[in-house]
Amino acid sequence: MRIGKPFENSVYVLLMLGSQVENKPVKSSVFSTLLGVSDSSLKKTLRRLVTAGFIQSSATRDGGYTLATPLEEITLGDVCRVMEGDPVVDIPHEDLASHIFSDSLHHSQSILNDALRDGADAFVEKLRKVKLSDLLISETGGELHCDWQDVLSNRDHHRRFDSKA
Repeated sequence: MRIGKPFENSVYVLLMLGSQVENKPVKSSVFSTLLGVSDSSLKKTLRRLVTAGFIQSSATRDGGYTLATPLEEITLGDVCRVMEGDPVVDIPHEDLASHIFSDSLHHSQSILNDALRDGADAFVEKLRKVKLSDLLISETGGELHCDWQDVLSNRDHHRRFDSKA
């Protein structure tokens, strides 16, 4: 089992959209710059989130991406399923035990597969218990809200200012 970068990218894109003031659209370039990821690969991730119904896209001049499903209704398990597929863990079906154990009563392959399946089920169940809205609660207990375009503009402004010093 390997959880790829698109899963983590998706989680943070959704958190950014969930904290965006007034549900204003956010452009993919804002996400990619702030997250430090490739815009072209992020657009593939965004497309999958649109297809899943988590976000909406608008191709107008002032458009971008907005949240379509409230974060309270999206779990880490939902995002993992969309980004990694189902099942999240691929159980091998090689039956390698039969290559080294001649005893037909030997159950090593069955025990191995059961352990992997149980572990995968526990992993997915844990992800299903965490709502994305739980990740947006600040240390002071309040929800986080901002305009990500302003965050990017202020960050760029500070970089330009710092480079003149």
